[in-house]
Amino acid sequence: MTWSDYARAAQELAELRRAEEAAAADRAAVSRTAADDLDKLTRHLDAQRELLNNLATTLKLPEPWTGKADRSSVTDVAQALHLAADAANAADVQARRAEQIGANPILLPDASPTARNALIYGAWAAVGWLVQCGLVTVSQETDFGVLAWSLCGLPALAFFAGYLTVATVGQPRVGAGLPKQARLGGAICFVGMPLAWIALIAAFSFLRG
Repeated sequence: MTWSDYARAAQELAELRRAEEAAAADRAAVSRTAADDLDKLTRHLDAQRELLNNLATTLKLPEPWTGKADRSSVTDVAQALHLAADAANAADVQARRAEQIGANPILLPDASPTARNALIYGAWAAVGWLVQCGLVTVSQETDFGVLAWSLCGLPALAFFAGYLTVATVGQPRVGAGLPKQARLGGAICFVGMPLAWIALIAAFSFLRG
């Protein structure tokens, strides 16, 4: 072997060593990055698990399952961590969406509190008014029992039914409760229903001539 051959071989060996050292440094950097990403993802998932458990308790839903998933076909560690982080972020979005839905009442979630309560009290008042119509058709409107139920009993039942409806399905499951507006319900049931009953009696009297 000549000196030039020896020098060339030594140079090639040095280049191979530098390449190997660079590759080892890259692998170490990737490993450190993967370890950092894994640690960050673990903390994220721990916080997410606590959030989901608290949200399920608040919304009165079954506790979410957070066990092991099926083995993934992805073999690249960086890609697997990236996909896992994307899945965790998507779960965060859905959890916030569920929390926003839970912040609205079950009944008429898009209506304002006043409009919702007025519709609820009004619906029960309408049911009571239909019962008033039935009482008038089957008995004399001057009967004491008919008068008592039409002017007191049915408005009271409609009011309490409306109040219970507002207090249950008219309230959000997350956050502070909404006003039940009992005065509004009282006006609709104890004022509106007797006025509607008087109008009904007047209409029957007019039709009877």
